[in-house]
Amino acid sequence: MVGIENYTNGCPRLSNAIADARAVADELKRKSFNVTLKTNLKSSQLEQALKAFFINKGGNPNARLFVWFAGHGHTENGQGFLIPADAPRPEVGRKFKFAALPMRRFGE
Repeated sequence: MVGIENYTNGCPRLSNAIADARAVADELKRKSFNVTLKTNLKSSQLEQALKAFFINKGGNPNARLFVWFAGHGHTENGQGFLIPADAPRPEVGRKFKFAALPMRRFGE
């Protein structure tokens, strides 16, 4: 579970992303799921958290993985991106793509 609302580099702040992620996490915990909640992650933190999640939890062939992201996203030329707390606005171009997390990375 990831909730990002304190954007610091041009993207507008959000007011309920963390509360939404926390509500989903609490409900899943209530149903006996093992849940980790991360908030306001910067680019490198988001990438590392998801990489660790997929490698550590996904290493079990019986694992069923679920990612909930509450925060800004962006689509460009059919490519989706998750926007971390420190990413600049998409209009910035290369700097945005350097900081944002492409959805295609989930297929790795």
